[in-house]
Amino acid sequence: MSDIQQELAACRESAEIGYQLAQESFEKLQEALEEEREKLREADRRQQSSRLENDSHFQDQLWEMNRLERETVSSVEDNLRDLRKKMADFTIVLYGRTMAGKSTLMEILRHGDGSSIGKGAQRTTRDVRAYTWNGLKIFDVPGTCSFGGESDDRLAYEAAKDADIALFLLTDDAPQPSEAQRLAELRKLGKPVLGIVNVKQVLSPERNSAKRKMDLRQLDKKIHDKTRLEEIVQQFKEFSKDKGYNFEEVPFVYSHLQSAFFSQRENDSSLYELSNFAAVENFIIEKVQNDGPFIRIKTFVDAVARPMQKSIATLYGQSSETVKAWKSYGDKITALREWHESFLSRAQSRYNNFRDNLESQLNAKINYIVNNYYDTSRAGEYWMQAVEELNIARQCQSFIEGISEEVTDKLHELSDELTQDLEYAGVDFSAPEVSYKDTDDVQGGLLLAAPFLALTPVGWAGAALFGLGSLLFGKSKSEKIAEAKQKLRAELIPSRDEILSKTTDSVLNTLNGQIIERQIVGFGDTLYSMRDRLADLAYAQNAIADTINFQYQDLNFKMLVRAAMYSNVEPDKFSNVTTARIVGREFVIINATRMYVPSQRKISNLIGEKVTVYEVTAENYFDEVFNNVRDNILNYEFSFTKFYENEDTGDMYIILLPRYENFSDTQIELTQQLFSDPVVFY
Repeated sequence: MSDIQQELAACRESAEIGYQLAQESFEKLQEALEEEREKLREADRRQQSSRLENDSHFQDQLWEMNRLERETVSSVEDNLRDLRKKMADFTIVLYGRTMAGKSTLMEILRHGDGSSIGKGAQRTTRDVRAYTWNGLKIFDVPGTCSFGGESDDRLAYEAAKDADIALFLLTDDAPQPSEAQRLAELRKLGKPVLGIVNVKQVLSPERNSAKRKMDLRQLDKKIHDKTRLEEIVQQFKEFSKDKGYNFEEVPFVYSHLQSAFFSQRENDSSLYELSNFAAVENFIIEKVQNDGPFIRIKTFVDAVARPMQKSIATLYGQSSETVKAWKSYGDKITALREWHESFLSRAQSRYNNFRDNLESQLNAKINYIVNNYYDTSRAGEYWMQAVEELNIARQCQSFIEGISEEVTDKLHELSDELTQDLEYAGVDFSAPEVSYKDTDDVQGGLLLAAPFLALTPVGWAGAALFGLGSLLFGKSKSEKIAEAKQKLRAELIPSRDEILSKTTDSVLNTLNGQIIERQIVGFGDTLYSMRDRLADLAYAQNAIADTINFQYQDLNFKMLVRAAMYSNVEPDKFSNVTTARIVGREFVIINATRMYVPSQRKISNLIGEKVTVYEVTAENYFDEVFNNVRDNILNYEFSFTKFYENEDTGDMYIILLPRYENFSDTQIELTQQLFSDPVVFY
C-alpha cells in the first residue's frame, strides 16, 4: 500500500483553493441578493398606496422569500465556517445500516481490540467516533435504517455533510430499499461514494478448530463467487431507480471484514488474503491519490452549491405556484366579465318590466280615481291613498332584493370556485375575502321615502267646482262629467310621471351605484388587483431565483474548469458553456463553441455525477438548447409563454408542461436552471 502523505499535502493546498472559490462565490451571491432585495423594496414602496385589504398574504409570501434567502446565506456561511476549521484534514465517513460492519471496519483500520464491535445487538454506535488512518480522518457514524433510529439517521447525515468521501457498507444478505434511500441522501450531498460489500459468514473464534475450517471453506466459496456478489450489487442499484437515482457510477469492492479483523489479531497473512481487505485499502488510497486534490475543491464548492440549488428549486417552484394562482384569478375575471355582460342584459329587461308594471299600476289607480272621484274636492287625498296602497317602496325593495340576491349568489359562487381551483392546482393561496354588499345594505341605498308621495297636483282644489250644481248650466251632464274626468286625469298624469321618475331614478341609482359598481365592479377590481399583485410576486420570486441561478451556474462552471484542468485540459479550451447541475446526481453542459470538452466518463468519474454534454452552435443557441431539453431531458414537447412584460424590469417567461405527465424533480430542476424560467403545469 502506497504512502499518500505527498498527496495529502496536495489535498491541503487544494482545500485552500476550494475555500477561496466558494468564499468568492458566496460574497458575489450576497451582493447580488442585496441588489435584488433593493429592487423589491423599491417596488414595495411604490405600491404602498394601493394596498389591498387582504394584502397580508402577499406580505407573507415576500417574508417567506426573504426567509429563504436568509437561510441560504446562513447555510452557506455555516458550511464554509465548519469546513474552514477542518481545512487540514481529508475526511472519510463510514455509512451503512446497523450491523453492516462499520465498527468492525473501524477496528481493522485502527488495529483495535474489537471492543467496539457489536455482539448482535442493534444500534451499537450511538454517536460519531473519529480516528486517523494513513493520515486520513475517518468518522464512524451511527447505523442507519434501524427501527426507532430516526435520530441516528439524522446524526449520520449531518456528519456526512463535511466529509470528502463516503464509504458505504452493504452486506451480501439481501440489501434493502431503505439502504438505497440512505445512499440517495448521500448522493444529494454530492459526495464521492466508494461501496464495500461485507460478505456475511460467521467464523468460529477458535483458530484451528474444525468449525473454523468449515467456516473458511464456506467463506472461500462466497467471496470468490463474483457473479453472485455482482448480482447483489446490481439488485441494490436497481432500488435507486425507483427513487429517480442512478448508482451505476458507484464502484464496489468485496471483503469479509470479520476475517480481516481476525487476521490482525492472529497475525495470519493467509486469512488476511482471503478476506480481500487489501482491495478495500487500495480502493480508498487510490481514490485519494488519483482524485483527492479535486475532491477537496469539490467539497467546498458543494458546501455552497447545495443550499443554492435548494433555494433555486424552491423559488422557481414558488414562482410557478404564484403563476398558477394568477391563472386561477384570471379565469375568474373572464367568467365574471362574461356573466356581467349577460347580467346587464337581464337586469335591463327586468328593469323595463318593473317600470312598465309600475306605470300600469299607476295608470289603473288614475282610472279608478278619475271614474270615482271626479266630482269631489278630495280627489287628491284619494289619489294619495291609492298610491300608498301600491306600496311602491316595497316593490322597489323586492326588485332590488331579487337583483342583489342574484349578484351576491354569483359572487359567492365565483369565490368558492376560485378557492376550489386553487386547491385543485395544489396552490397554497386562498381566494380573497371580498366584502359583499348584501341585500339589507343595498336596500338602504334606495332613495325612496314618503315626501315624494305627498305631491299635490296643481288645480286639485278646483275639483269641487265640478259638483252637481255646476252640471245644470250649459253643457249636458254627460259632457260635463267627461270634461271633469279629462281635467282630473290631466291633473294626475304629472303626479304619476313624477312618481315614476323619482322611483326609477332611485332604483337605477341603487342598481348602478350599489349593485353594479360596488358589488360587481368592486369584486372585479379586487380580482384584477389580486391578479396584478400575483404577477408582481411571481416576477419577484423568479428574479431572486434567476439571481441565485446565475451565481450557481458561475460556481459550477468554475468547478468544471478545475475538473478540466485536473484532466489535463487547458482552461481556455473549456469555456463559453452553460451548465445545469443537480448536486450528486447530474451535470449538464451546453457547449456553444464546439471547443474540446473532456471525456464525459472521465469528468463523470471525477465529479461523481452523471455528466452530459450537448454541443450547440452560437448562431442557433436557443433553438438547439430547446431541442436538447425537449428530446433528452424532458423527453416531451413543451412551450414558452410570456407571462410578465415590463419595460423597466424585463420580461418573464414560463415553461408549460402537462399535469398528467410524470416528470422527475431532476428533469424539472435542470430545465429551470437552463432556461431561468419556472415550470408551470396545466
